[in-house]
Amino acid sequence: MRVVFDPAKASSCGRMWKRAVGFEEAQLLFLSPTVANPLSPNIRCRCIAISAASSTPATLISGIRIPHQTPRNRVPHSFAFKTFEVLRTFNARKGGVQRAALIRSKSDPTRYHHSMAKSSTLPLNRTLLPTGSRIAVAVSGGADSTALLLALHEQAAAFGIAVAAAHLHHGLRGAEADADRDFLRTLCRSKDIPLLESQASIPAQQAEAPTGSNGTEELARHARLRFFATVLHNKQADLVATAHTADDQAETVLMKLIRGAWLEGLAGIAPVLELSADGSPAASSAISAARVIRPLLAATREQVVAFLQARNQPWREDSTNATDAHTRNRVRHHLMPLLRDLNPNLAQTLSQTAELAREEEARWSAETARLYTELAIPGRPVRGGGRTVSTGPEEQTVAFDIARLRTLDLPSRRRLLRLAAGRMGVPLTSAETLRLLQLSGLAPTNAPPDPTVPTKPNSRLQLRNGLHAERSVRELRLSRNP
Repeated sequence: MRVVFDPAKASSCGRMWKRAVGFEEAQLLFLSPTVANPLSPNIRCRCIAISAASSTPATLISGIRIPHQTPRNRVPHSFAFKTFEVLRTFNARKGGVQRAALIRSKSDPTRYHHSMAKSSTLPLNRTLLPTGSRIAVAVSGGADSTALLLALHEQAAAFGIAVAAAHLHHGLRGAEADADRDFLRTLCRSKDIPLLESQASIPAQQAEAPTGSNGTEELARHARLRFFATVLHNKQADLVATAHTADDQAETVLMKLIRGAWLEGLAGIAPVLELSADGSPAASSAISAARVIRPLLAATREQVVAFLQARNQPWREDSTNATDAHTRNRVRHHLMPLLRDLNPNLAQTLSQTAELAREEEARWSAETARLYTELAIPGRPVRGGGRTVSTGPEEQTVAFDIARLRTLDLPSRRRLLRLAAGRMGVPLTSAETLRLLQLSGLAPTNAPPDPTVPTKPNSRLQLRNGLHAERSVRELRLSRNP
């Protein structure tokens, strides 16, 4: 049994509790004041003691005074101690109790724990959650998505948002995936949260895909993005929220470093992703773009687990996450623990690095777009002067004056060529960008020569995905025939 009481009346309240219920040992939960004067004369509440066996109100113990900044009249918290269950109800004339901050353990009466205050909330990016919006939380049943769903559900009234859950069954993992779906149905039913469901068949898509195309993980990701786009474009929600955390961000940055990346790659997981109707990435300026938000990027996995444990909320574990079959799992299981020995705050450090890279990229992307508008020459030159521009969607062509490119510094040249190819749907690797610079005679002097790249005027270079480059005496021209 236990009782919640005013710290100023600790001894008398404890004795009163023992006499009232006839138990020699009382579990004591303290209310931590949130204002300077916890004994405000304006607010008085009744303290209800809860039976550990039945979780039903047992007896009224004592009147206590609490601060007025307490918006709820009950505390649905649970405690990660074997001698405690759920603290159920506090009734008050005005306001109620928001949290219990100090816990005295039955096994160690002298030890006080502040874990409830630390784990009762998650650091959500409030700027991504506009008032009045309908938010569908992408849920798999795992710890991260379950925590995000509950956090937004608990804060829905305070934030002025409506919350639903969105779950895609990928057609993978058989009965385990079915159990994930059933778990979410039960959770959403118990919390009165609408659940949007859809089904995909990733194995069938993989069987139909050509050899060497995207693997299972990439196909599953594309299926989820199409599902999100469908939910948004069908007006079932205004935003889709995914539960990427600081640990996910750190793993992503590490994988980008291992594989090699431009600055935008080191930016990792963006807080906002714009989607076209088919689920493909869209320009942020696109009017019809749908928006996926990541409001949990500041939270660590440790905070997520503490949040769920504080509520005694179970979650599902994906068995494939325990294997080393995927690069992310190997980074998570082996590389991250080693690096944490060097930097215990690794997740936060790499998340800050990603944020800096994202800010730098935003600045230089705007400058590159300005340069492109100034230097890009559409179409092809024709005999006698002038240029011809194809009006058909099957061909895209743009050219740059080599003499004007030569006036730019090397990073600007690289960015300009990458932007031109990217607008044609071909993201260039660093090796491909170097080959274009070598073709135009603008490569850095310390670059190793590539015998496959011609360097004389009137030369041509074939790249992937239908992109090819031509060098004349004056121009470097890029074109693509899909």
